[in-house]
Amino acid sequence: MTTGPATTLVWFRDDLRLADNAALQWAAQRGQVIAVVIDEDAAATGARPRGAAASWWRDRSLSQLSGRLLDHGVRLLHLAGDPVEIMTTLPGILDVDAVVWNRRYEEPLRAVDRRVKDILQGGGNEVHSFPGHLLTEPWQVTTG
Repeated sequence: MTTGPATTLVWFRDDLRLADNAALQWAAQRGQVIAVVIDEDAAATGARPRGAAASWWRDRSLSQLSGRLLDHGVRLLHLAGDPVEIMTTLPGILDVDAVVWNRRYEEPLRAVDRRVKDILQGGGNEVHSFPGHLLTEPWQVTTG
């Protein structure tokens, strides 16, 4: 682990906002922030590949996100491949103290996130996930 100021890796996925971004806010309060986004290999995640319109929107949104992060002195790393492999090796390469992200709610992506979290925590890393783009977490909704 690092001996300098606290450094947190923030993994951006579907939630590409700066305002009201719980993971980013937590990281910024700790110290230095490194941001990453991954073009996830659908074969590795089991998720359906993005369509053309969704890919177009995401590319434009990531370009804007990158510029807004740079305004705050944070560079956005844009990688591609298996998210489990990338997110479980990147913290050691970057010498970060913690890894955070906003939750995704659909399977099989939740399973990917659980696997990443389990591997990182098993290696002694601090890992936190935060509520994503929903007003209420699905498991908090109950019936009468």
